[in-house]
Amino acid sequence: MKTTISAVVLTGLIITPAFAGTPDTSYAGLQYAHSMYEDDSGFETEPGAVVGRIGHFLNEFVAIELRAGFGISDGDIELDGSDTGADSEIDALYGIYFAGHVPITGRFSVYGLLGYSGGEATVDYGPSGSESENDSDFSFGAGVELGITPAVSGTLEYVSYFSESDYDIEALSVGLNYHY
Repeated sequence: MKTTISAVVLTGLIITPAFAGTPDTSYAGLQYAHSMYEDDSGFETEPGAVVGRIGHFLNEFVAIELRAGFGISDGDIELDGSDTGADSEIDALYGIYFAGHVPITGRFSVYGLLGYSGGEATVDYGPSGSESENDSDFSFGAGVELGITPAVSGTLEYVSYFSESDYDIEALSVGLNYHY
């Protein structure tokens, strides 16, 4: 019985199309991003965001991708592990990236991202007000993509969106893509 199940799974891995793309194919997707902000003075926060992505394969290994997103959950701001009473929120996140895909099996690939991101975030201090800041920076990341059906894939990725001299913003994301 185990041999039969293993053979069926292996056959599925071989015959399902790879998600390192075919030239002139496109994809659109949605991700949940758990972001992490940390600065040199000890402040940390982890707001959540939803990120939409649309991409187009230039050849079988390289795609160009646009992303845009916004916050869906606030993050408590901590200083050296203690809650400050302030909250953070991602107002906007956007960028353009090159994604280099390497197929591992017929339905599993790894990819790297290199591009440029911009964004705006707000810190809410409660009764004493709030302030917003925006920034942009070169970005990089890596991820894995697993084919669920011939047209739908799941992704898991890490991206360093902003890596400035005094702070970093990174995200761990999970999502779905539709290939067309």
